[in-house]
Amino acid sequence: MKRRQMFCLFLVVSLMLSWSSIGVAEAPTIPDPLFREILTKQSRPDLITTLSLRDLGITSIEGIQTLTNLRTLDLRGNPIADLEPLRNLVYLESLNLRETLVTDLSPISNLVNLQYLNIHSTPIENIEVIGNLTNLTTLIMRNVYIGEQVNILSSLTKLTRLNIRNTGISDLTVIGQLMAKGALQEEVDLRDNPINLSSSQDGYAPLRQYWHSIALREPVVLPEIPSQMIYINEIMTSNGSYVRDQAGDNPDWIELYNPSNEPIDLSGYYLSDDLSEQYKWQFPEGVSIPAKGYFLIYASGKDFHNARELHTNFKLSTAGEPVVLSNPQGEIVDYIPPVEIPRDISYGRYPDGSQQFFFFTRPTPNRENTNVSSYIGVVQPPSFSHSPGFYLEEFYLELKHVNPDVIIYYTLDGSEPTEKSLVYEEPILISHQSPKKQFLYPMNFLGPYDPAVVATDHIGQLLFKGYDPWEVQDIFQATVVRAVAYKDGELASNTVTQTFFVDPEMDQRYSLPVISLVTDPDNLINSWTGIYVAGAFYFNARPDRPWHNSANYNRRGEQWERPVSVEFFEPGGSLGFSQNMGMRIHGGVTRAFPQKSIKLYARAQYDSKDVINYPVFPGLLKNGDQQPLEEFYRLLLRNSGNDWVRTHFADALMQSLIAHRRLDTMAYRPAIVFLNGEYWGILNLRERYDKYYIATNYGVAPDDVVILDGRYHVLDTGLPGDEQHYARMLGFAQSVDMTKQENYEYIQTLMDVENFIDYYVAQIYFTNTDWPAGNIKFWRTRTEKYEPDAPYGQDGRWRWMMFDTDFGFGYAHGSEAYLHNSLQHALDNHGHLLRALLPNEQFRNGFLNTFADHLNTSFRPERVISVINQIERTLLPEMAEHIQRWGQPSTSVEGWQANVDTFRDFALKRPEAIRNILVEHFNLPGTYRLTIANPSLGGQVQVNSVLLDQEMPGVTNLESWEGEYFLSIPLQITAQAKPGYQFIGWEGDFESQSPVIVVNPDRDLKLTAVFQPL
Repeated sequence: MKRRQMFCLFLVVSLMLSWSSIGVAEAPTIPDPLFREILTKQSRPDLITTLSLRDLGITSIEGIQTLTNLRTLDLRGNPIADLEPLRNLVYLESLNLRETLVTDLSPISNLVNLQYLNIHSTPIENIEVIGNLTNLTTLIMRNVYIGEQVNILSSLTKLTRLNIRNTGISDLTVIGQLMAKGALQEEVDLRDNPINLSSSQDGYAPLRQYWHSIALREPVVLPEIPSQMIYINEIMTSNGSYVRDQAGDNPDWIELYNPSNEPIDLSGYYLSDDLSEQYKWQFPEGVSIPAKGYFLIYASGKDFHNARELHTNFKLSTAGEPVVLSNPQGEIVDYIPPVEIPRDISYGRYPDGSQQFFFFTRPTPNRENTNVSSYIGVVQPPSFSHSPGFYLEEFYLELKHVNPDVIIYYTLDGSEPTEKSLVYEEPILISHQSPKKQFLYPMNFLGPYDPAVVATDHIGQLLFKGYDPWEVQDIFQATVVRAVAYKDGELASNTVTQTFFVDPEMDQRYSLPVISLVTDPDNLINSWTGIYVAGAFYFNARPDRPWHNSANYNRRGEQWERPVSVEFFEPGGSLGFSQNMGMRIHGGVTRAFPQKSIKLYARAQYDSKDVINYPVFPGLLKNGDQQPLEEFYRLLLRNSGNDWVRTHFADALMQSLIAHRRLDTMAYRPAIVFLNGEYWGILNLRERYDKYYIATNYGVAPDDVVILDGRYHVLDTGLPGDEQHYARMLGFAQSVDMTKQENYEYIQTLMDVENFIDYYVAQIYFTNTDWPAGNIKFWRTRTEKYEPDAPYGQDGRWRWMMFDTDFGFGYAHGSEAYLHNSLQHALDNHGHLLRALLPNEQFRNGFLNTFADHLNTSFRPERVISVINQIERTLLPEMAEHIQRWGQPSTSVEGWQANVDTFRDFALKRPEAIRNILVEHFNLPGTYRLTIANPSLGGQVQVNSVLLDQEMPGVTNLESWEGEYFLSIPLQITAQAKPGYQFIGWEGDFESQSPVIVVNPDRDLKLTAVFQPL
């Protein structure tokens, strides 16, 4: 530490000397440590002309004013809000502010030499300053709301490149005037703007005579004036509750209206959400719209039709995109420009077929539009002066809006802001507040009954009462600010939610990711609607025995899903993603725990994005093509299930031990969770199994996924009857002579046998006694027949999913768990398929050899203990605060570590015990030690399913690897030469020149694979 301090002091002194040499009397303060480090490396800052700070996480550029000769500056992707240090850098010619937090451009008003300015995706509210920058040749303003401010661009006659995509511009007159003066000849992008286009109004008219002379233009061809016969009358882009299709989903929808007195045949017409791809989806033959009638099309992306419904092959974006109707000749019949539409709000014409558009809070699909609850527009959301995240000092937060006529309302308790909330009038102090009491417990968490007199003879009530906190504790909290903008005659804006953490050591406080969940408290603790409490249903049903009625937290389904704002911060405070989602309580009996598991749903009804596009689990690969997996439709914040009282990571440990196999496991990353600003402890961030998990991992269409659940193979996901494929397979396996090879080969076309073996081997090793009678799922891609040449996972065979292994590693059997005969347990308790397959010799040998493979690698004691140690090290810095919050998984860190020690004990003792169980059950003569010597770098050796290389977990000594296998069970060993080498033969206790050998020794066996260069 002293050496680092001396080095930093040297750099600062060096920089001060360099500043004094160029006449700067006093070195400026440089608060951002990273920027300070960059500047300290410059011996003559006054000579720097080009500087790129792109995506470095810099929050302040104070000190940059010393770079007086700077010509080019790239600040893209940094959470910078203040441009004041740039005010006197008058030589700047190029400035990139893309994806920063800048809201005020006034500091650059006198930078008249600027030729390039990029403010793409910034929260800038006023662009008046840009009108002064008359030397600009390139201006990029994509995703910045400009609206009527477009007239400010009239002075920029030197512009050659202009990007105004998605800027809210509806009037192109000024752009046409610039083109008439010879400007904008190189590149123009004006897509995704609400340009009116109808038979009576051509919003593109100012540009038409100039458009084809522009070298690079988007759209390439301007849309033609519609020939109005049919109208796109009403659309909904986020359907939360208004219309359901026959599958029970709530898709986007498009309503057409025929104003004529005759029906119109729609056969061959097209619908699209892209002007450059008008023919995206075509109406089938035989579809017509009646006279003075309506026709509803679901923009679901499902791309199918039947007698009742039409579904397009595209969805509509909540953020806004065009809707285009074209006739069979390709002529545009009607067009609605991009409009951002809130959830459960429709946008359409009133009266029907007119050129007046409104937002309707009472949509009327397939019916006449009315002006009841209609609004002319939607208010833009307010902007925040600071980005969400970690702060070392308190500060004042400003809320702003581009329109001075709006009123901003805000809350600080997580509640949804309304006109009854606080009115924003002055900056809000964001500080390190005094800790407060947990909001759930003082607010009727236990309901109207005194827990001391509630009966305790039922497990659910025992758990519920038993985990009532010992005492209410002071806890760390963040500040949650939620704000909304209102204006008469318009719909209120979307709510903006941001979480701020303030602590003198906040950047070092947490070593894990931090997740902030924010939802209206009524969604959590209201007796009738709160999903986190027992609630009125529980206590009002039978006060003498309240467990006979389901608690709120035990209720399932979409009606018990609540909206939530999710912010994900990486360690150190950088924002990973922020998204509005849905949340539900997850689990079985553990729903009664005070720290509950929470499922998160990405849906279009909550946010413009219906998927999380972020590497939540760094390094995670898809099970199918082994490409990086950075797309998630669902996430799970798990309380570790029954293991909540033991180690807080049991299931995560067990699944991670076999995650390298092609077996479905749920990725794991522990995280610190804050609920409405309150510290909520460690939850295990996991993937969640559903049709979207299969779709993203294997490239399967979600609607082609079939998932069965439980011992009775109940249909979880799919179409009625999909479960029969498994039932027929199981019936076949149980009814035929499985010793016949042709029967076994047929079974292999119905199920992935290797996957099944890996799954059962792992569960048996774990001693998971809460399985297979429960916690078992398997899936397949719906196909007409087995497709052996299809990509992995798409061949139509059944595969198994690992989850809820909390009862493993000694949960149910204590210190003697390593002796438990879980093989017999797996065979006795609904192990129908395993029992049916074991009589086949090939299956039995594969089962035993694969079990040995895992015991020699995946479950090798040294390897298992290494994984335990790694997880323990990861959680250790956070466990004291978690235990203080919940009193679990032990009353102290030392107690928790003692629990973790039981896992190490299991890891040491389990391999020998389960080998003995297998030897006894299958009446084997014993085991032998296999040694593979491979001193050459010219090739590799594979023992059964284990490739002996550095990437294989549990394999360390490649020069002389040892494993223990079962006597009397033939074992295949393969030598694989690397490029430039050839395999010569095997030496040792078994000699052969064949690269593939099958051994069946009666004693220990040592082999050497010999390779030589070509």
